[in-house]
Amino acid sequence: EGGGCGGWVGAHVIDGGRVEADYGPSDVSPEAGIVMLGATPWAANYNVPLRVKLSSRSWSDGGGGVMKAARRVARRVSERGGGLPAVQAMALLHGGDQEEGFVTVEIACNLLDVTVTGAAAVQAEVDRLCEDETTVDSHWRVDTGYMTNMTPDGIMAELYVN
Repeated sequence: EGGGCGGWVGAHVIDGGRVEADYGPSDVSPEAGIVMLGATPWAANYNVPLRVKLSSRSWSDGGGGVMKAARRVARRVSERGGGLPAVQAMALLHGGDQEEGFVTVEIACNLLDVTVTGAAAVQAEVDRLCEDETTVDSHWRVDTGYMTNMTPDGIMAELYVN
């Protein structure tokens, strides 16, 4: 009956040795059993690096205020925080250098359906949200994001090239 993103489709109860199978035989031998296989839609991973320049005054908390702000950006870009549909996001700290006065953070995103929200939309939204975080004590530079895995189109291209 109607499947969906993450939903089950088909019969899952064997009644009298019979199951309505999408593929393969419908008669189930108690000795042999059956294998049920499920799949989820492809999730692409897109990360946006941020380099945050801090004033010396902002280092009083070791740059921890940057992580609070980065988590706020991640929450606002993700669907659960009222942001982009089919996007999950979190903030990851990659380090900092007090002498240089910067912290490097990444907004790591799962794009649950790239036909709904793609990488370009995520990049634009992170750019917009980071403008809101720039203050006199911190300047947010958003670098170009990158995919951490292949897209379905990339996989198909690899299959047909080789």
